[in-house]
Amino acid sequence: MTSYLLSKDAENDIREVVRYTLKNWGEKQVKLYRSALRNQFDKIGTNEVVCKYYSKTLPSVKFTIVKEHFIFYISPPNEKPIIIAVLHKSRDMVRHLSSRSKGTLY
Repeated sequence: MTSYLLSKDAENDIREVVRYTLKNWGEKQVKLYRSALRNQFDKIGTNEVVCKYYSKTLPSVKFTIVKEHFIFYISPPNEKPIIIAVLHKSRDMVRHLSSRSKGTLY
């Protein structure tokens, strides 16, 4: 059992990262990247991660970075953190987070 939750969007993001990494860098790199992401997710779940708040317009959204990706998450009171996005640094963060935040962020 994990100490965090993944939104469906975050699960889709991870699948996209895996597909891209496999196509461009191979299976060994996929394993390394997955491991790095899982380690950071675990740190988010145990509140051992260095994070920043994303913006004043989405004050509940925090983020941390793993290699080339930003991990965005929320930490509802007395609940497990919810990872809402895993986005490459070249993506349009505002657009992706805005579309995901409707009705899901407190």
